[in-house]
Amino acid sequence: ANAKPNRVLWADTHNLLTRDPHKAVRIMRATANKSRRCKAPVYHFVISWTPEEAVSPEAMRAIVEDTCRDMGLADHQRIAIAHDDTRHKHVHVVVNRIHHETGTAWNRAQDWVRLEQSLARQAKARGLRYVPGRHNAPDDFRDKPKRTKDAELQRARRKGIKQPATQRHSQRPAAER
Repeated sequence: ANAKPNRVLWADTHNLLTRDPHKAVRIMRATANKSRRCKAPVYHFVISWTPEEAVSPEAMRAIVEDTCRDMGLADHQRIAIAHDDTRHKHVHVVVNRIHHETGTAWNRAQDWVRLEQSLARQAKARGLRYVPGRHNAPDDFRDKPKRTKDAELQRARRKGIKQPATQRHSQRPAAER
């Protein structure tokens, strides 16, 4: 509803022969075809800031660069597209998992851990707000379960309905579950 006509604040490419995002996509696709085994050659993540944070385009670019380095993607082809058409500035980062020289695929194992820790470290270093997570603030999450297996409880959480303790999965008898 509040989208601007020109949604892109800036766009960058890395390890590509062009700065044009449309041409970069074709180059990345050709590189991805080097690997016949990798079924998902594209890795996408978004970095966003709160509406109160005035992050410059240069700082956004530096954060993208540092994040990719921390994740082991510094040498991979990527396109970064920043938007300021919503309440919060954000950058979409699309990385080719297939390395353009070696043809090997980047391993996504523990990607969320590396991403969360990198962004927390950078936010603290730059004086920005960060979201505490299981991997960058483990003490805050020590007593919280990783994931509930009770569909009713998950549905209640999504809808914001408080469940009585007797309805929780861990407290119901096994026969009832």
